[in-house]
Amino acid sequence: MARVHAFVGVHSHLAEAVAQQPPIPVSYASVAYWAIHAFIWVDAAGVRRPVRYRWEPVAGRTDLTAAEAATRTAQYLTDELHQRLEHAPVAFDLRIQLAEPDDPTHDPSTVWPGHRKEITAGRLEITAPADDQDPWNTQAFNPTRVTTGIQLSDDPVLAFRAHAYAESHLRRSHNE
Repeated sequence: MARVHAFVGVHSHLAEAVAQQPPIPVSYASVAYWAIHAFIWVDAAGVRRPVRYRWEPVAGRTDLTAAEAATRTAQYLTDELHQRLEHAPVAFDLRIQLAEPDDPTHDPSTVWPGHRKEITAGRLEITAPADDQDPWNTQAFNPTRVTTGIQLSDDPVLAFRAHAYAESHLRRSHNE
């Protein structure tokens, strides 16, 4: 911890994030999923716009206290999601935060101001548990694989993650 405190002492903008206790979700359906990195959206005319995005739960965000979490099983999130899906779909809105020219795209630890314009770009609806996950378990996640119209920003952490995830996947698959 001494090394963490020393690092935060030099990088004071990280102090709030390091000091916060992460929320404990009631459900996978009541937590926001953030991409901490900036990406560049490119329109048909070639205009580039830095963005950050998150999946915002339509059900709203709800968290457990530490005492409540202590009473839950290790699999409570999966169990709760399956029970929830028996009654209704789970939905998330894709919220896009649009950068202004002075917003940094190279540092995922720097939060853009909350008053930046946001748009809702889509919705994801989950209607049932997926039963075809075995083939995907053999795949390594790569956040640098993007579709046409989306480019990587100048964030060196984002560029490095593809290599880190590939190495992690390789090590896990050799230990199984």
